Amino acid sequence: PKINQGIMSKFYNIPVNTTSLIYKLGKKNKVPIIYVYAERLSKSKGFDIHLDAINKEFYDLDEVGAADLLNKTIENLVSKNISQYLWSYERFRNRSGVKENIYKID
Repeated sequence: PKINQGIMSKFYNIPVNTTSLIYKLGKKNKVPIIYVYAERLSKSKGFDIHLDAINKEFYDLDEVGAADLLNKTIENLVSKNISQYLWSYERFRNRSGVKENIYKID
């Protein structure tokens, strides 16, 4: 999200601006939130595709708690195979209250 349009949460204990759209849509429409991730197989043998649903406690949380749970869920998935995480996604951009820009190249 753009600066001040998300919820500040933590990802690997680093402040990040996290979308609240998933929470708002899931709570409003009472729909299951399913996440999908691909695991690259060795020797170019393709991918295993994994699907799972967000923990049901997600729906009972406020926006900050839901952002924390969402980031913790992503952390757990990344930690299963950290070398395959798409680090080019600039998760640490647009952080309110944080002055450093880890993407700035001098």
